[in-house]
Amino acid sequence: AKIISKEKSERFLKHKISLIQSVLAPDAQNLLIANATQTGVSKIYPVMSDNVSAKPKDKIQKWQKIVLENFKQCERADIAFVQEIEPLFCAISKFKKENVLIFAERDCNISLENALKNVDKNDEIAVVIGPEGGFSNNEFEKFKKENYNLISLGSLIYKAPNAVVAAVSNVVSRL
Repeated sequence: AKIISKEKSERFLKHKISLIQSVLAPDAQNLLIANATQTGVSKIYPVMSDNVSAKPKDKIQKWQKIVLENFKQCERADIAFVQEIEPLFCAISKFKKENVLIFAERDCNISLENALKNVDKNDEIAVVIGPEGGFSNNEFEKFKKENYNLISLGSLIYKAPNAVVAAVSNVVSRL
């Protein structure tokens, strides 16, 4: 066989979107990682939040393998990377406050459209998804105290793997 031509893939997003997500039970976590890869996130930050019930052990390599499988299937030009598991607020602190979009089931204080007006589109944007059962009261209090953007996905409550698709797709389409 002879290579006749080469072309660079154009299957990547113009903006860098990272996902901060509370670790889920194994099957749900695997689906969430696949969904995140397919929707175009560049980094996945699995985090421990108050209501996390899963006890992950040495899962980063497995999750990165799921990323690679979905990367190939979707013919992405750039591969997502799974970061080490860390506490929720440590991951959030890596981003500019205006670039943190927390999708929550209650206490929402801004629409997605208005939140995106303040986003620095030249920097990474963090989409934050909570655990099964939602964020704790303490986490909501800290979000409010720190003036983070709390955004609703509407009147329905989604399971976390589906919330990733809804949240990231909404952000991508509006950017």
